[in-house]
Amino acid sequence: MSDSTAAPNEEKHDPYAVWRNRDLRLYFIARLVGIVGQQMFFTALGWEIYERTRSALLLGFVGLAMVAPMILCTLPAGHFADIYDRKRIIVAMTLIMATTNLGLTIISAAQAPVFLIYLCLIAMGAARTFLAAASASFPPQLVERKELSRAVNWSATIFQASSIIGPLVGGKLLHLTDRAAPVYALNAIAAITCAVLISRLRIHHVPVAPEKMSLKTLLTGFSFVFSNRVISASLH
Repeated sequence: MSDSTAAPNEEKHDPYAVWRNRDLRLYFIARLVGIVGQQMFFTALGWEIYERTRSALLLGFVGLAMVAPMILCTLPAGHFADIYDRKRIIVAMTLIMATTNLGLTIISAAQAPVFLIYLCLIAMGAARTFLAAASASFPPQLVERKELSRAVNWSATIFQASSIIGPLVGGKLLHLTDRAAPVYALNAIAAITCAVLISRLRIHHVPVAPEKMSLKTLLTGFSFVFSNRVISASLH
């Protein structure tokens, strides 16, 4: 009697149960690869900007170049995430980020003017904003409600692990090559890998009647993106 009741309880409290979900497993792997690549990228970016300019001010402009498009795009990004297929948005924005990293690879290898780096960062900042809006409510589409808390916990764990691994690997590559271009290239490969994995998820978008874009819908979209950013920050 005790054995028969132990098995269901053990299964119920199995922290690894969510990994048996194929779609969620692919999502976790994509998240791990993508965040490691991004953390490598930011390590190399800060190093290169300062090495080439020796200017703390220009290093600070890196954040401005990525935050400015976020401010401009947050409202439409939330609106798009509400009415369009989030999986397609994630894949498209991830591929845009891969493209910007390929551009940065060429710019860095050729020692092209630094202002071209900022142009790539502006494009990347816009893509990241649409990506964040589409990703914010993506996990609930992959798991049942009862498994959502475990999925969120694993997602936060993956973020923390990636945030440690990425800078370590990026710093090691910079030490070995003394160049940022290889790191940008690896991040481009990581982004492409992430996009391919997300594209293989077996979820079907249920279209909703598109709303006419108005101030009200834009403010709703802003509230959606901002609230999920706050939740994400508290988890991470």
